[in-house]
Amino acid sequence: KHLSPPINSLASTSKLIMNRLDTSVGKVLGKVKKMESNRTASVLISSSDVDLLREKVSELVKTTIAYKEAIKATCSSNTNATKNAGLALIEARLAALAACDEVYYRCYYACFFFGSANQADLTSLVPHPPTYFTCPGLAWDAKDSGSASLGMFLGEMKHDGHSSTSFAAPLDDGTRELLLKSWCLQERLTSTKALITEQSNPLLTLWQSRFLESLRHLWTTHYAFAKSPLALKAALNMKHCDDHS
Repeated sequence: KHLSPPINSLASTSKLIMNRLDTSVGKVLGKVKKMESNRTASVLISSSDVDLLREKVSELVKTTIAYKEAIKATCSSNTNATKNAGLALIEARLAALAACDEVYYRCYYACFFFGSANQADLTSLVPHPPTYFTCPGLAWDAKDSGSASLGMFLGEMKHDGHSSTSFAAPLDDGTRELLLKSWCLQERLTSTKALITEQSNPLLTLWQSRFLESLRHLWTTHYAFAKSPLALKAALNMKHCDDHS
């Protein structure tokens, strides 16, 4: 199968993508710099927390640069190298996403623990993870990409002219129903909005969101289809080498 952009991605030129990456990372660097300059007067974050945050931001910068290089490689690769460049692009994108998550979590825990006396102000400053990774527009699900990805994974939704079976996971009916029931995914499949209430299980909500995000980046892109045979081949080659060593 050919690799595809994540579902609901906006068509953009490589130049526009890289400019937006630079803008977003620049905003993060600016905020961290401000925290550094005001660390002695800050009531929300300690000096050691700022140092840890700097490490996470440095990793974000490094992975963003690698992502930009992967974009360039994909644009300049020939036909034979396109698939490998596409896989590398997805992996670089995921590394950058993970680095973003680390920056978020460092901000969240630093404020949550060090600023315990100011808890009333923290939710609006740094949202809790179940809220941040679920509410449209905060982290990633601005176009209900999660529910759409889940629908494609279960073979219940078409996308961009593709049949639902072209994206559906090889699940029998029993396994499919077990997945929906065990992880309470039915509401996430049918709802177009995040379901965060006082009765919600925050850990379950967070898990659901990260599962749907993984489907978007690893399943609807056909990364899983393309990567599995390569991983199997590498494992067989390794076994072959071990047998002859």
